[in-house]
Amino acid sequence: MTAEPEPTAPSEVVIEELARTQNESERERLVSSNPTLLSAEVVTDLLAKVVERVRVDIPQARSLAESALLIARKTRRQRGNCHGAAGQGKRAVRKRRP
Repeated sequence: MTAEPEPTAPSEVVIEELARTQNESERERLVSSNPTLLSAEVVTDLLAKVVERVRVDIPQARSLAESALLIARKTRRQRGNCHGAAGQGKRAVRKRRP
């Protein structure tokens, strides 16, 4: 039985790329091409960076905040899909509702 390798944390380069995105489609493309971004820990880290960045560059802080929201939604959707696949469909539906 072999264990799957743990995904590595996203690099600072990817975080900086997220900060420079200017629209939702750029953020979607970047997040989709970097699966290491899809975790609650990354959302927490991005929110901390928003607080730091807002003092220096408001547009980049906003891009990071919007990226955090996108990742949070995708992470939540993945969790719901896992519950559905495990035969917990009703629970998954409840989790998806706002």
